[in-house]
Amino acid sequence: MKKIFHAVLLLGFLVNAPSFAQPQHPLGSSKKGETALARKMNDYLTVAEMYGFSGSILLEQDRRTTLDKGYGWADKAKGIGFSDSVIIPVASISKTFVATAILQLAGEGKLSVDDKLPRWFANVPDDKKDITIRHLLSHSSGMAQSSFVVASASEDEFITKILGTPLPVKTGIWSYSTTAFTLLAVIVEKASGMPYREYVRTNIFRPLGMTSTGFIGERFAPEASYSHSYNRDLEFTGSYALPFPLDLTGGADVVSTMLDLSKWLDAVEQHRVLSAALTDQQHTSATTVNATTSVGFGWFVERAKDGSIRIGTEET
Repeated sequence: MKKIFHAVLLLGFLVNAPSFAQPQHPLGSSKKGETALARKMNDYLTVAEMYGFSGSILLEQDRRTTLDKGYGWADKAKGIGFSDSVIIPVASISKTFVATAILQLAGEGKLSVDDKLPRWFANVPDDKKDITIRHLLSHSSGMAQSSFVVASASEDEFITKILGTPLPVKTGIWSYSTTAFTLLAVIVEKASGMPYREYVRTNIFRPLGMTSTGFIGERFAPEASYSHSYNRDLEFTGSYALPFPLDLTGGADVVSTMLDLSKWLDAVEQHRVLSAALTDQQHTSATTVNATTSVGFGWFVERAKDGSIRIGTEET
């Protein structure tokens, strides 16, 4: 039987050197290891913290939280430890939101996953005229992973660039593409008549009570709520102030917390954002990656050795 594998959510960054002075975590340590798996995960991450890991984990087993804890620093300079309420960029988990928005609009009859690009975009080159929304959702459009458009590009300039770029892979074959999900965000705008971010806030974040979830480039919480990254040139604290390239919209633009992501997975599993039929469609294999892994619409689908099917993203 198909089910959501709702066990581990893990977000974090590595610092470059060991740090044996560890922060306190008053907000994220209510559950410290009530099962064998929870104890193993806590032991592993406690050691990782000593060597510079910063992040948090929320482990649920049989609908019961067995580990909810932060490790390392969210903001070392201010002495703020990581917890389940620290806001952090969630990278490609963002794709699950745009995929859900597309299926919501499909359920309302405003689009079809079998629509081809020319329905939604003008001047589509011949090599892309047969690409469908289904291809975009399942990483089989053949489009490049990212177009790396500069932050100052307009939406029209961005669309012209990606539609004019030759396909590196034949349509219909697995090839991971963030660019495809940015096109999906544009389609959400065209089909709904709303800006993409406002659509997602109105139809997903707010109804689910995801009050600590938003988008890079926006400020919706106090600065102390945002995490720092210590292994990248770009620090994510104050991410509301960052210039934001269009080629990440839809594919890697969401910031959230462990608690809000837990709400998100609960809502997906309980069909509170899509009907059971549309949820099943979203989590059904559409493109094969390898012998055990395939892709649905915005989610990866993995068949485990025990025969169960696990749904997630590469970030969860």
